[in-house]
Amino acid sequence: MAGALQTAIMQKALTNAFAQVHRHKQRAILSRVNIVSPKLCGRLSSYVVNADDVLTKLAPSLKGHKNCDLVELNPGPGLWSSKIHEVLQPRTHILVERDQDVYLPFLSPLLNKSDSRYRLAPPSDLGNGDFWHEERANFDTNLLPLQRLLKPDEPESNDVNRSLLLIANLAQYPVKRYGRLTSLPHLILHQLISAIRYHSGFQAYGLVRMLVWIVDSEKKTFLPRTIAERKKFTVQTEISTDIEEIAGAQELAGFQRREHEIDVASAARVARNIRELGLRTPGSSSQSREAPMIAQSHVEGVSSDASKARLSRVWYEELADLEQRYEQGLIKKYVEDLPPHASKEAQPLGGPKTERKGRNAGGGLTPEFHRICELRKQVKVEAKNKGHVGQLLDEQAALEDLELLIASGTLTQEEKEGKEKLLKESSDRFRCNLEKLRTPVQERVAYASDDWKAFRRKDPLLMWDRRASEPIEVQADDFFPNQKLALLDLQPKPLPSSLRSSPKLYALFEYILGNLFVQPKQSIAQGLNQLAPGAAEALIPEVPALTDPQRGGRTNVEQLRVRMLTFEMLEGLTLAWDNWVFKPKMGDLMTRVGNAPLELGQPKRRTTLV
Repeated sequence: MAGALQTAIMQKALTNAFAQVHRHKQRAILSRVNIVSPKLCGRLSSYVVNADDVLTKLAPSLKGHKNCDLVELNPGPGLWSSKIHEVLQPRTHILVERDQDVYLPFLSPLLNKSDSRYRLAPPSDLGNGDFWHEERANFDTNLLPLQRLLKPDEPESNDVNRSLLLIANLAQYPVKRYGRLTSLPHLILHQLISAIRYHSGFQAYGLVRMLVWIVDSEKKTFLPRTIAERKKFTVQTEISTDIEEIAGAQELAGFQRREHEIDVASAARVARNIRELGLRTPGSSSQSREAPMIAQSHVEGVSSDASKARLSRVWYEELADLEQRYEQGLIKKYVEDLPPHASKEAQPLGGPKTERKGRNAGGGLTPEFHRICELRKQVKVEAKNKGHVGQLLDEQAALEDLELLIASGTLTQEEKEGKEKLLKESSDRFRCNLEKLRTPVQERVAYASDDWKAFRRKDPLLMWDRRASEPIEVQADDFFPNQKLALLDLQPKPLPSSLRSSPKLYALFEYILGNLFVQPKQSIAQGLNQLAPGAAEALIPEVPALTDPQRGGRTNVEQLRVRMLTFEMLEGLTLAWDNWVFKPKMGDLMTRVGNAPLELGQPKRRTTLV
């Protein structure tokens, strides 16, 4: 109760503060989402510092950052600032706040404490907001006197710098597109992550850990939960940082969904790991949306059989609830109970023909009953496709198991030849059955198959499936304006030595990665041949991982899609291309595809932080 009262007081204070600023600035300031819930801050504080907490033991702890230099971007009202300050007791806590005319009244009590370690970055140090580049000499000298800028070729530049920690609030609402990206905060976080690879910005002090708040819907780019969301930047992120979602909404971000049975198995795997270590969970706030179903799943023998996931989709529960309310008379079919035969004048706007088909169907129906009709239609489509999809997924899983058996080295030569013949026959039969289906169903099978394969790996392909624990659940009223945010923990790591040692190889890696992931649904053979004629025939034999099922490959590379490529495969392709005698000149290739040569160094674009 006290926490709710404190949250309401903070929201009221922020509302009053916004009213005091000039009208032309209110819209920009109100677009930032601030943390206003002391209860949430307390839960997050427990997450990172309680030595008995399961999350502390499974995830890297902030205890190693105690008494560090803390730089905070957009502290806002300072609630999160004060909590993290209390936990870490930093030697210096630098507040980088652009809208000081609004938030200074909130930050002044922190700044004016006796022996305060808070420091407010003067507006002159913020410049145009591009403060994470080396030319902010005044910022470095005055506010980070104990930190030393490192050159990229110094060995220490690839070591984690635990004496410096960056926390930031990049959340804005509503989310507005910025060029080809979903938003300007998306671009800023993109640059902060890219700085790890270039040793620029704060990463010039060594590898610096970052805790970043973003709008929950934007996390899918950086921490996808389905293979459909694995893009070029996702791979770049995977090789330069490990990301864990500390807190977030239970609802899935984005429109892409994988088979719910995979989510149940993933959540069960996390629960099993926690149980085997004999650790406790922080409470119900950390339970995943799949937790109620975990007990019903046999985790050790999870199958891709779609019939086992009949209640897999979230909207099944929604439909059951709506149908029950409709039967109880709590939902009306028509607006003001107007029947279909009512006069035209009596009908509401939208038309009297509630029976008509097409996009305008549903005129006169209540929103609730219209939703029931939509979900009923989805159930019919799901039922029609489920049998085909489930059968094909089981056939695909059997083919992958057969490939693994052949590659295991446990078969005699005679047995191996027999299994290879069976594999060819089964693959041809599978392809014929798949081609009989409509294109959307074929794509669904491909997505579901790749999601299962990515999850079943010993080291899952998606970082989300490698999580040590479930995120703490947030609520909209934990923030003001009331929008759910996600807190991401980004722990940078050095580039693999093969790319770090040669700028030329890294430029080539970026080129191959970028051009292959233009069409992530295509096979690796198709992608390579689009890079250069004959590339697939020349390069694939030089990269054993592509055809090794035990390393994520496929015996038939036409069945290995670009979105399933591991770093090992991409690294192998880079080295093979570099050694290819007949490779086209890089300048000619970049001219053909319209790319400018990649310059290794700081990110080209500099952006104002808002």
